[in-house]
Amino acid sequence: MNALNQMNTPINRKGYPSPFVGIAGITGTALWSGLTGAFVATGQPMWPIPAFLTFVLLAGTLWRLRKSLRAEHTHPAIPEPAGNSSDLEQRVESRLQEVVDSISDGFILWDQNDRLLIHNRQASLHEWPHALKGISLDQYAIDIFPLLDDRTTGGDPQKWLQKRGIWRSEASHSHEVLAKDGTWSLLTERRTPDGGTVTTYTDITDAKNNERILANNERRLAHAQTLARIGIFEWDAIGADMYWSDIMYEIVGLPKESPALDLSQYLLLVRPEYRDLVGSTFRRLLASGGQYNHEYEIVRPDGEIRAVRRPRDVVPTRV
Repeated sequence: MNALNQMNTPINRKGYPSPFVGIAGITGTALWSGLTGAFVATGQPMWPIPAFLTFVLLAGTLWRLRKSLRAEHTHPAIPEPAGNSSDLEQRVESRLQEVVDSISDGFILWDQNDRLLIHNRQASLHEWPHALKGISLDQYAIDIFPLLDDRTTGGDPQKWLQKRGIWRSEASHSHEVLAKDGTWSLLTERRTPDGGTVTTYTDITDAKNNERILANNERRLAHAQTLARIGIFEWDAIGADMYWSDIMYEIVGLPKESPALDLSQYLLLVRPEYRDLVGSTFRRLLASGGQYNHEYEIVRPDGEIRAVRRPRDVVPTRV
């Protein structure tokens, strides 16, 4: 508008000619009509005056109109703002938040200065109840410290800060985090191209519970094997995978750190008079499956002879 005023251009904000142009034309016409009527009524020779005034007003009207049209071509109509830019930003931010909230895992995005940009409900409700935009990583670590188990934090805020800083210094990493309520999360962080960081929290509580149950069962089984002097071994005829329990190593007289023996190596421990029978039985069972319960003797590496009984349930792919 200042540029338009400086040019003294009679156009309004939308680019149309100023109303002054029309007013000037109407005024000239009215004055001409009035003076002409006065000349007719009085008979006085006043016609040069209205003629002169009419000429001046018409010339001014044409000049203003021409200037208006020229300004309209030079300065096209100024469009009205389509909307408030802050409203648009709010809508975009709201939509982005909806997308982030749709992520099933906890999600936090940090900028290159380790300040929070955005997070989803999963992170705020389960991992970080009081998350605020713009908060620093150090403050974040302090905020969640009371929620975490000492086995994760070391029981000291400063130790936890140091540990969290080491994690962040890694380009990419995953660490298991235990909370005081017994839930487990897998914290994974990856760098973004602009130097920021994406942090995700994945609930692995069920997997950790299953892992604990399996470990307890293995411990109980090992204890039972020790008491009963029962060794367990598995041979995978297809994948060539082998497993020997600790008692199995002890029975045949091999160190526990030794690799498990395959079938041909194990048969070398069997006394020669039993070797063919045991070998053929093993191969038949590997081919067709079935049950096997046979007693035979082995010779340990130290020369001691042991009588063993090997009950087996065999399927065609495993012994």
